Parts: sequence; structure tokens; C-alpha cells
Amino acid sequence: MAFTSVSQPLRYFFEVAKSGSFRQAAERINIAASALNRQITLLEAELKAPLFDRRPGRGKLRLTAAGEILLHRVRLSMNELQVARSAIESLRGLKRGVVALGINDSLSRDFLPNFLADFHKTYPEIDFEITVDNTPALLDRIERDEADVILAYNIPARSSIRTIVAFPLGMCVLMAKSHPLAKKNSLRLSDCVGYPLAMPDDSMILTQILREMLAKAGIDNRAILKTNSFELIRDIVASGMAISIQTHFLLSEDPNRRDVRSIPLRDSYRVPHALACCVRAGRDPPIAAAVFVEALKAALTLQGKSGDSINDDIAE
Repeated sequence: MAFTSVSQPLRYFFEVAKSGSFRQAAERINIAASALNRQITLLEAELKAPLFDRRPGRGKLRLTAAGEILLHRVRLSMNELQVARSAIESLRGLKRGVVALGINDSLSRDFLPNFLADFHKTYPEIDFEITVDNTPALLDRIERDEADVILAYNIPARSSIRTIVAFPLGMCVLMAKSHPLAKKNSLRLSDCVGYPLAMPDDSMILTQILREMLAKAGIDNRAILKTNSFELIRDIVASGMAISIQTHFLLSEDPNRRDVRSIPLRDSYRVPHALACCVRAGRDPPIAAAVFVEALKAALTLQGKSGDSINDDIAE
């Protein structure tokens, strides 16, 4: 986020709050830690309240209740400045801006590169700040206004989140092309009995969905690996060590992983709204982000077959 219109003491406060350390914040903005601490002390004196808990032995610096309030307001002010800047630029005909996007790692590999390349051709002056993380972490980022839009699997309903477009998805099985099941065009869960699994760990919302799905089918396959990295799961699958059951938006072959096959499950189990594009409720996104969201919505709807999508148009 840009600070060109935010006062210097507030900028210093934000950097310390973000890093949890006076030393790290000082290194980031290239000033002496003692000078940074002095500026924060003056800000606390002006507000007549401590902003950080400076007690020794607490590890990472923590905000006080007053600090939490100030951080929230600083973020709101920064976002409003960005919205105003984008709106003014749009009036001048300058299709510029920065889009803060949060996305799951599998989508960042499968879908995002080609979409961004096409979008950049149309809007070459729009830049991107992209965070790749699991769905709970992305939800936290958008609620803290650290992301304009998120694209993720298995987003739970929250009053603070507004869905732009969502897709109920089926499931698929990933396996090495040398696997005994790889010659089939579709599978049932019963076909997977006895084969070891590579599973997402408990930080992933998908994990609970898979547990319920396997329990309902009476399947108790051994999970020989649990991880928060879908890339690692693909590597393990490619080695032939395990198979993996996942929701999947792109069932076409991955040109970067020709040693892995994705086969759809014929079981009737479907994950409601498994893939969704969301913004924070009650917040008007910057002009650049609104343009990006509309383009993203169109691309996702085309990819996911528009008859299965659930749309909620973004407010102008």
C-alpha cells in the first residue's frame, strides 16, 4: 500500500505494527530504531495512550487495545485514499492502479498466469500485489483490507464477505500416469479403496470435506502424507507414492505436470460453492480492482460453464 498521503508518524506506526518489531520496521524504512521509537512515543503522548505492549520477554511486539483501534483506522484511511486516487485517475482516462489479490496456490499455478497475461494486454498500467495462501489466511487478509479480492476454494459463509461469482464443483482423483487406475475415464470412491492418500492438512477447509466424504462412503484409506502445499501433493502423486482426492476447477491436463492425471469422480457428492471470487462486504473496491474483478468473473464463468455459476454482481 502506498503512503504518499499518510502522515509520517502513522506510517511509522503501521510499519511497526505490521512487522511486530521496531528493529525490523526501522530496517524496512531505513531509519534508526531509536528515531522510530521516539516518533511512536510522541504519537502515544499525543493520543494519551500506549500503542504497543513493550514489556520484555513477550517476543513479537503486540498492539494494545488502543493500538488495535488506531491500526484499523489507519488501514481504512489508506484504503479510502487508494479508492479516491483510482477514481481520480479514471476521470483523467488513466487506466492505472494496483490490485491486491489473494489466491490459493493451486489456482495461482493452473489458472492465474494465462488470465493475468490476457488482462495485462488490455490494462498494461494496472499492477498487482499477489498473496498465495490457504483459504482461512486469505479470509483474514480481506477482512483486514489487505486484499481487494480473493479467489479460493471452499470459502465458508461470512457476513463480512461478499461473493461475486461461485461454482459448486465435483471431485477428482489425482494420480501418476503409471498408476493402475490411470487408464480409467472416471472413478468411484470405491475404486480408490486400499490406495494410500496424500491429504491436505488441518489448515485446509478441504480436509474436513474429504473426511466427511470418505466416512460416508465407509472408506478408511491410510493418509501417508498431510501437508498445506498442493504443489507437494502433486509431487508425491507424480512419484506414484499416493493418490489424492481434491476439488478441481481445471480438469484439463496440466502442461507442467504431464506425469499426473486428473480423473473425475462419478459419485454424486458435490461441494457447494467450492470455488469463489469474493470481496469484503460494505467496501467499494478501487477502480482498478473493480475492473479486475469484472474481468475475473467473466473468465471464471467461461471456464466453469456459466450454467453452474452463482452470480452476485459487484456494485458500481
